[in-house]
Amino acid sequence: MTCAEEPVNAEEAIEQLVADRSLKRIMVIGASDAGKTTFAELLLRRMEGESALVDLDLGQSHVGPPAMLGWGRWSQEYRSVDEIRPERLFFVGATSPLANPKAAIAGAAALVSDASDRAERVVIDTSGAVEGSYARHLKLEKIRVTRTDGVVALERGGELEHITNAILHGRLAPVLVLPVAKEAVPKPARERSAYRHRRFAGYFASACLMRLPLEGLEMMAFSKQDSLFEGGRLIRGLLIGLADRVGRHVGMGIIEGLDEEANELIVLTPVPRRGKIVAVLPGRMLLTPAGKEERLRRR
Repeated sequence: MTCAEEPVNAEEAIEQLVADRSLKRIMVIGASDAGKTTFAELLLRRMEGESALVDLDLGQSHVGPPAMLGWGRWSQEYRSVDEIRPERLFFVGATSPLANPKAAIAGAAALVSDASDRAERVVIDTSGAVEGSYARHLKLEKIRVTRTDGVVALERGGELEHITNAILHGRLAPVLVLPVAKEAVPKPARERSAYRHRRFAGYFASACLMRLPLEGLEMMAFSKQDSLFEGGRLIRGLLIGLADRVGRHVGMGIIEGLDEEANELIVLTPVPRRGKIVAVLPGRMLLTPAGKEERLRRR
């Protein structure tokens, strides 16, 4: 695979990518609604052997709920990537990687490594964050930590040049530039928000209250600012991640309260079996069980 001087036909690109068996990990990048997930699915449909999708799009996720990264095995029997069952999840606690970049990068590395150990080829779908130096740095770091073998850049009009040039300059991976398909129409912000709302609501539809003893409960945080408390008070409605004894993120919860007498944290979550939860990860957003997002403002 080499850098394309001119954009090529998507069908030819897919044939080229599938035929090159040295490309074990292929990352698809592009702005919002550039058709990244559609292209990733087309790739998976053409691949032979065990293949997997790593979903790094926190806001418009398909493998797992929003605010979590996930990966799952692809089956040719699936009608779409929405049928992929998560093999592993990673809690970031925000619907944009720019809101928690350390977690987003760590999660990308962990999931791609795990998927690569269990599938012959891995397709990596990404978020639409592509504007500015911050987004560029984030994309470059993800390519580095995932040891991506090839990058597909879906571009409308030069918006990815600052990223693709940096990839090639740093010799991180070969890049194939393709034009965004005519069928890929940008969605209004309210439609994207409604999608997250439905995904969150669906995730918490079967949630129940869980009591977690604070004694022995580990706090896993990516920053000193991450906490369950603000000004000494519990942050009700805070989205949190739940981890098991081996450090795997098994799901999410919403803080409902604190039983001071019993010294227990009360959490709303669909995750079963309280006994396997030994750690929590503070998120960076507030959420209602119905899926309504609220911004978390810390002092």
